[in-house]
Amino acid sequence: MGGVYVDEAYFLGGLSKDKVLKAFGAHIFFDDQDVHLKDSSKYVPSGRVPYASDSPLYTPDMENITLIKNQ
Repeated sequence: MGGVYVDEAYFLGGLSKDKVLKAFGAHIFFDDQDVHLKDSSKYVPSGRVPYASDSPLYTPDMENITLIKNQ
């Protein structure tokens, strides 16, 4: 049966990914935020994994959200 097999996975939170990817010679990188793909794509093929904000996977960090008040 064919498919994709993962032999290593790193979860770095908000840290820069590019140096880690370059250091261990990643073959491909996926992330859900464009900001993480900008630097990583210089070293390894990178792709965005989108998901809808109403997805059960989306749980905003309410402590770090800044609300802007209309003036």
